[in-house]
Amino acid sequence: MFGSSLKNCHMLDKFSKFEFNISANLDKLLAKCKWLSYFSTDMRSVFAQILKQLTQDDVDEELPLADLESVLTGILNQKRYLVVLDDVHSPGAWYDLKRIFSPQASPIGSRVILITRQAYVARSFSPSIFLHQLRPLNKDESGKLFLKKVGSVESVQTQNLLQEIYELSGGLPLAISVVGGFLSNKDVSNWSTEIGKIMPGKRQAASDNDQATTLDQSSPRGISSIWVLANKSLSPHLKACLHYFRLFPKSYEISVRRLLQLWPAERLVTPTEGKDMAPEDQAKKDFHQLVLMNMIEVVKLKSDGRPKTCRVPSSLSDYLFPDAESGGVFCIHDGSRSNATSSSSDLCVCRLAEHLDNLSSITPSDKKQFEYLHSYLFFVKRKGGKPAGEFGNLLKMVIAIRGYRLLRVLDLEDVYKPVLPETIGKLQLLRYVGLRRTFIDSIPKSLGDLHSLETLDMKHTNITSLPKSIWKVKTLRHLYLNDIHLQMSVQKPFVKPSLTNLRTLWGLSIGKKSPPLNWLENLSDLKNLGLICNIASLGKITNLIQGLTSLESLRLRSINDFYVPSDLAIGSLNNHKELKELYLLGRLPGPLKLHELPPNLRIFTLSLSYLSEDPMPVLGQLRELKALRLFAHSYIGEKMTCGNGGFPQLRVLKLWVLKELKEWTIEEGAMTALEKLEIRNCPKLKMPTELTKLSNLKELTLVKKF
Repeated sequence: MFGSSLKNCHMLDKFSKFEFNISANLDKLLAKCKWLSYFSTDMRSVFAQILKQLTQDDVDEELPLADLESVLTGILNQKRYLVVLDDVHSPGAWYDLKRIFSPQASPIGSRVILITRQAYVARSFSPSIFLHQLRPLNKDESGKLFLKKVGSVESVQTQNLLQEIYELSGGLPLAISVVGGFLSNKDVSNWSTEIGKIMPGKRQAASDNDQATTLDQSSPRGISSIWVLANKSLSPHLKACLHYFRLFPKSYEISVRRLLQLWPAERLVTPTEGKDMAPEDQAKKDFHQLVLMNMIEVVKLKSDGRPKTCRVPSSLSDYLFPDAESGGVFCIHDGSRSNATSSSSDLCVCRLAEHLDNLSSITPSDKKQFEYLHSYLFFVKRKGGKPAGEFGNLLKMVIAIRGYRLLRVLDLEDVYKPVLPETIGKLQLLRYVGLRRTFIDSIPKSLGDLHSLETLDMKHTNITSLPKSIWKVKTLRHLYLNDIHLQMSVQKPFVKPSLTNLRTLWGLSIGKKSPPLNWLENLSDLKNLGLICNIASLGKITNLIQGLTSLESLRLRSINDFYVPSDLAIGSLNNHKELKELYLLGRLPGPLKLHELPPNLRIFTLSLSYLSEDPMPVLGQLRELKALRLFAHSYIGEKMTCGNGGFPQLRVLKLWVLKELKEWTIEEGAMTALEKLEIRNCPKLKMPTELTKLSNLKELTLVKKF
């Protein structure tokens, strides 16, 4: 019924004078709507998602459909609204939705926009529906887009090629982008030859007729050839990385962090022989190459402009992944067929993805097919706060089958409270265990026996202790914790960690009676460090941090015996040339000094710092700073000044709970790149008139109180 996305519902005050003119203002209206990933065809889930966006509250998706419908109707009948539903591919979709968007009950001016790639679907909704059909790009527009994608300018050499590219793509932007990405890493002199490979018979036909024929846009033949050639042009390992997206639901927004750790765990990326490059760095390089080729779409960015989430464009995936189970390598279990593996009964599945809510139905019917399973990924969000206890029995079955001991990847991210069996330690080849946002309460002790483990992600769980054997897993590279204590025990001797390959250590809490911490000195490859330190251990930690000059991100929080934020004296970080992201939570001893800050900092966050001297004159001199977040009581002064020419690359500025701040001056030439400004709970602040001069400002958020 619905495809991949539900766009945010935009509510308008019923007394607003805003007028809807769909044909004239469609782009402006759509610009007001942010994407929200959505994957269900269940109308209860659709209604719950709309209600959640309208109220900004959590909604129980297990509520009866009639109750959700009643609440929605009551809200929608009070205010004018704009709701945008994207990728609708079923003619029957509107019949299920129109009962909550009743024209008779809705306020005048309310609109529902449905986006589809199929004209017959659009025409099936209603004879009186307004159909806004997007046209393909014309020749000039196609040429400009192509040249932008390849980073070139029009020349005599490219003039004839632009006509061919227009004919090949039919003016479709995604097709032009893919061709541009495909040719961007090739010499201009070879472009004509490469284009000839896409449609080898086209030029001959054009020569015979003495004129070029335009590609029939209704036929996928030419467009399909573009996808096929772009796919074939990929190196084997890049193709493997791209096809890994088969495991994810269509248009699923996957965290780039997650993807760049899954690829190495699957051994889809390996550093080039002879080059001193970590697998994660090679994965990052391959990711950016696929982005440049427009095979991967970056959906959301971090505050400093780095990619945060990504996906394969839905129309591209339709061509590249027509059969998710091709060759038996991938198996997608989504309930669309009675037996997910019936079409490949003689093949062994290497990677299995679960897209079902009904976990009791996911037991494979033919266990022999899964003897060589390497990866098991779940995209199941249990609704209503019900624990996913079935996973315990499922994993016991997995481990009991001899072949399942080849398992390399077990990713349960977002699955609510799965149960891991004690026998999980038998999966000796397991490299990746993803438990993020599962809110699981405990893990088996045998997890520390996984001697091949590379990633253990327990962020946003309720786990408070680790098996001591986990500190001896020499292969471990990424360890995400959730405030797990490292404290001296009077009963058991402390096990000195030997995590020499660790690149990420996040969420570790150092207690008052801390064990020896000199093992941190041996983590020469450590890139990401997040610690919570008791004030009594802070001195030891800050001394050790001085020597970790390879750090790229650092989060440090100081607390006292009552877990209240305390003094935080970290010393100079000027030698940390690689440090791009810094988060400090605690009272700083004095004013900020430029020569003590990392020179290449991109994201800087302060909280509960209680700075009495204006930090802006110093911070404005950080030439690489792209995001600055001054959270609760980070500055307690009354005046703040952003000096002339300061913050040349700052894109995001957040000022939260600066309760004493009254005056903010923005001098000429300051923050010229600022795009997003967020001010929350700064009750005494007078809005500076200079904001009107920030020509790049796109988003302004003002909240009087939380």
